[in-house]
Amino acid sequence: MILALAGTAIGVQYAWQTLVVPAFYPGTRPVDFFEDYVGSAQLMMSGIDPYSACQTRACWADLANTASVYPPLVTWLSLPLAHLDRTISGDAALVVMQICVAIFALYSCIGTAGSR
Repeated sequence: MILALAGTAIGVQYAWQTLVVPAFYPGTRPVDFFEDYVGSAQLMMSGIDPYSACQTRACWADLANTASVYPPLVTWLSLPLAHLDRTISGDAALVVMQICVAIFALYSCIGTAGSR
């Protein structure tokens, strides 16, 4: 009973923090998604090297002084998002991420149950 109550409370808090807050409170959107993934795609679309000197909030001076630290494939896959409105692309990314988390959780539960 206690485990069910705790699981419910954790699930509600998780949904609130990962879906509701980022979707309805724009100032809390993840910086790395817009400044790194979409930002490097916008740089690539405009003909600028995404590995040039960093001019965004997502720079990590201790790691690299570039606009992107991810492989070029990530920037290339983010190109379609650069054409979309920030709200639409952010909400779509949040939904896709949550679907991936749900698939992982289901796969983990099924894999754990199947090994017994």
